Amino acid sequence: MSKTKYICLCCGHVFDEPTNRYNRRWSDSDDSEPCCPNCGSDDIEEGMVCRICEEVRREEDMIGQVCKDCLNKSVTFGNALRYGAERKGLVEISGFLHWIFSDEEIESILLQKLQESSPEWRKRMTEEYLTDDKWDFADFLEEKGVEE
Repeated sequence: MSKTKYICLCCGHVFDEPTNRYNRRWSDSDDSEPCCPNCGSDDIEEGMVCRICEEVRREEDMIGQVCKDCLNKSVTFGNALRYGAERKGLVEISGFLHWIFSDEEIESILLQKLQESSPEWRKRMTEEYLTDDKWDFADFLEEKGVEE
């Protein structure tokens, strides 16, 4: 089990334990407030560790257990093919064509046509496909890892 990490929203410092600061300016009590050991700010929150890069990030910078930076870097044609292979789609096709070609041959023909398409179109389709359900893609990356 990993230890909780904290991140300072003021200076960006990542740390294991906040320090305690006594604020006597507004209170006569001995109440302390947790603060950043680097800059003393009390604007801190628990961070989340990205399962890909293992950096501590704010919760709002995460999609599931993967940071948005790693998710965006993983939007590649190769990862689209890997992700798509795990999440098969159903297609209705002419019975005649299916009788002539095996499933593997049909997939090979379609992949060849895709690779013949313009790089700009292929890039746009890759981005749209992988970001259509960012949460599921993040789960896939966490489970299967990233391929460059």
